[in-house]
This record gives sequence, C-alpha cells and structure tokens, in this order.
Amino acid sequence: MYMIRIHRYVATTAAVAALTVSGPGPAVRAATEHLPSNQTSQAAPAPVVRVLPFRGAFRVTATWGGSYGHATPAIDFSMPIGTRIYATAAGNVDYVSTDKRNCNPAAHIPPGGTSRDGIKWCIDQGITGTRIRIRHDDGTFSMYVHLNRIKFGISASPSTRVAAGQLIGWSGNTGISSGPHLHYSKINSAQTATVDPIMLRACWGTKVHAYTNLKLLAGKIVRNDNHTCST
Repeated sequence: MYMIRIHRYVATTAAVAALTVSGPGPAVRAATEHLPSNQTSQAAPAPVVRVLPFRGAFRVTATWGGSYGHATPAIDFSMPIGTRIYATAAGNVDYVSTDKRNCNPAAHIPPGGTSRDGIKWCIDQGITGTRIRIRHDDGTFSMYVHLNRIKFGISASPSTRVAAGQLIGWSGNTGISSGPHLHYSKINSAQTATVDPIMLRACWGTKVHAYTNLKLLAGKIVRNDNHTCST
C-alpha cells in the first residue's frame, strides 16, 4: 500500500518529466499539424497491437484510478532486478536515460512530513532512473521505467528500430522507486498524457491471450510464455 501511495504522487507531480522528458528529451509537440488547403488529410494509422513487455508470471502492484495507485494510466509489474524487458510493439527508440541512481522517498521524509515530501526531495535531485521510450508506428509511445540497464546497441541517437517482442533491457530499481519493478505506460501521439493501453497480448504456450480491462489487474498475476504465438 505504501508503494501505491508513492506512485499516485509521482504520476501527478512528475507527469511533465515522464512525458516530455525535459532536458535531453524532446519538448511537447502539437497534437496536430495544419495541412495545406490543397492537400487531402490522410487516414490515421491503425492502432498497434501491444504485447506484454516480459516473459514469465508477475504480479501487478498498481494500475490507475481510485484506490489502484496511479492518477493517470500506467501499470507496475513487481519483478526481480535483472528480468528481461521486451518492446511491446515495433517502433523507433526516441529517448533513453542511463541514470543509475535510486531514490526511495521513505528515506527522505522530514520529521512531521509525508511521503509527498520525500518524493519531492527525490524529484528535486533530478533523478530519472534508467528508462526507454519508443515511438510506435501509430504515432503513440511506450515508456519503460526503473530499468537496471539497457541492452547494448539500443539508442535514441541514432534511433534504434525495434520489433515487437525484442529485448531492450533489464528491469531494476532505478529512479524514484521503493522496490524493484517495471513501470510501463502508453503515451498519446501528442506526448501530453498517458492513456489506457486497452489491451496487452500474451502468449500462453502457442495460444494468444488478451488482457483487457487493464486497470482492474491490480493485485493479480499476469503471465506471458513467449512472444512467438500467433493464434
């Protein structure tokens, strides 16, 4: 419960840092661009199918809304440091951070203060942790936070092209975190908000399983055997 309260505050206070990644990351871009009057607008690209970003079975420790933890859509998976993390969909890596620092807010709560004070202290230190952001073919993004390390060869400059289910790094406990886990979120194409991923696909043996109603997965164990099933 303590970890969930921490994450709710991070989602509201560090939203700009998580979405726009100030400093080395790009600024927030406009959601749309005006087309010349003589040009016909193109149909929006079809949404990509997202797969679970790991192989194995892990508990969801927080989702979003109400008592589930985050104020905006995001999912936390509790997992040991060093768990392999995979891209949820094909795309181009557009931001990486290799900040190896960890800041546990509980260690920085002043006398008479609250967990919010501890989190603010961590934020003020500029701690981002090791993370990766990928721009997918439908224009949306995915963010993988609290990683231990990033796979060699994965970079934002030049941008690495990754496939769905491709290894991109290993989970950890970097950044503002009170315990090892993966924080995963989908970001809209305007980079102004995290949004509901709607569905994450898993492979149970050779069969496809679709996890839906993701915000209701808090406290449940989710499973993915591989990234190769197709039926």
